[in-house]
Amino acid sequence: MAESKIDLLIGISFICAGLIMLFIPNQVFILILLAAILLSFGNCILLVLRFVQKRNKMDLVFSFGSLLFALFLYNHHFFPQWVMRVGFGAYCIIYSICTFIQWGIYFWNANKRRVTTFFHGLAFLFLALFLLFYNDFKSYLIMMLLGVYVLLLGFRYVNDAMMVINPGQNASWSRKYRLSLPILLSAFLPDWAISYKKNHETKNEKNDKQEPTNLRLMVHVGPKGFQKFGHITVVFNGMVYSYGNYNKASQHLNGTVGNGVFFIAPYEKYLPMILSNENNSIFEYGVKTTAKQDTLIAEKLQYFKDISTPWHAPIESSSHRLKLLKDDYANRLKVYADANFYQIESGRFKTYWAVGVNCALFIDSVLKALESDLLTLQGIFSPGLYFDWLEKEYAKANSPIISRWFYSMTVK
Repeated sequence: MAESKIDLLIGISFICAGLIMLFIPNQVFILILLAAILLSFGNCILLVLRFVQKRNKMDLVFSFGSLLFALFLYNHHFFPQWVMRVGFGAYCIIYSICTFIQWGIYFWNANKRRVTTFFHGLAFLFLALFLLFYNDFKSYLIMMLLGVYVLLLGFRYVNDAMMVINPGQNASWSRKYRLSLPILLSAFLPDWAISYKKNHETKNEKNDKQEPTNLRLMVHVGPKGFQKFGHITVVFNGMVYSYGNYNKASQHLNGTVGNGVFFIAPYEKYLPMILSNENNSIFEYGVKTTAKQDTLIAEKLQYFKDISTPWHAPIESSSHRLKLLKDDYANRLKVYADANFYQIESGRFKTYWAVGVNCALFIDSVLKALESDLLTLQGIFSPGLYFDWLEKEYAKANSPIISRWFYSMTVK
């Protein structure tokens, strides 16, 4: 309940901020400029005081830099607008590149979604070029667009909070669109949650609602690198199903592209392995399902097996076990979790793409059996989007997500 009240306050704050940005964008720019100048000047004073106390020459150098930056802003009032315009343009370019890579994968695999994906990427590319190279672009329009986004995000937070505060409302998963935090923020949500637990909570948290479920969702968070962005798997009838780029020989673009492979492993072997061998922390959510939904989920998982061929981890045909165990995650899954691998040969998931056709989209395709329609947008997806949604849904009294566990060997 306390978290829902915080969400309500956040939502109301976002709504107020969105309205302000929407109706008085120029004044907001002036406030941003003034705040930046004061913060830079204040930082200069603090660094000078610290230099007097500790005699660290770098403090004096950085204080001088802060002063120069404050003076620069004072004499170049439109610099914050330029930064916002160029930053948003750069974001749109990166987004369009990721979408075009996805389109290329769809085109190569003759997927029917390639046309809409292409035009989606093209729209973001045109927007980026417009922002970066059209000199007469009015920067206050960005603030107005941002105001609309913040306003709608505020309504989402208020709605989620009211679903908790007023449990009489029905929690529906049938959504055509769920406005989420920016992708760069949502991608870090699982790792931030781990950091919070390290400082405020204990490991192996369990909650009161302990009704057993056939369907569970596991959000993994690793200790370093791309593992911090999280990974999501589904557990159905005691078996773990996980999609990714497990064929190391097929990996390209630093492992972000490769053959789409999923594995099936017994939950009782997989969980200890992922905690002890991989040092992952796990958020696990139990989902209440009907007999009809269980049948649909089983059919969907069987469909993925039907369009796949068995794939074997390298360790199955090699005697160099110690080196292979250290170098290849698939080998460790085979040895410690008794995983069986399947390489998808056709369809949307034939080729893995880290920010497009990834584990989150795989889970989304399975959950459609529950009438969940959360990530069917074109573009970039992350496990963080699902983590954010799962946390909000668990808090609702009438949600199908009826249990939550947290497991970790690194959070003390």
